[in-house]
Amino acid sequence: MAKQQPGKEFERKVLRIARIKFPDAKDGGSNMVSGLERDGIFVTKDVVHYMECTISKTKSKAFQDIRKLDGTLGKLVSMHRRPVILWFITKEEPTAEQKAVAQKFSNPIRILSLNNFI
Repeated sequence: MAKQQPGKEFERKVLRIARIKFPDAKDGGSNMVSGLERDGIFVTKDVVHYMECTISKTKSKAFQDIRKLDGTLGKLVSMHRRPVILWFITKEEPTAEQKAVAQKFSNPIRILSLNNFI
């Protein structure tokens, strides 16, 4: 049996929690949007929850993931015709740099650790 990558293992854990938090989201989980994999999309009757998750504490990885969140927002609103909540879930408490990256984008992003997400 192949050893799991820590990032993928963390992503699966976040998705398991999200399925509990958003039980009415049918088929929630990883999806492809605009040709790119998105870590988690959960469509409920009132809102779409879109999340990216990471074990990395680097500013560059935060920028990459948060840019994906921000760049996909309009597409998800068009596809599902409902508000979208953007989530950036980190393994540890988000760093000040990660929070600063999120603040540079115009759309609000909920940035929190897995423990706080739970």
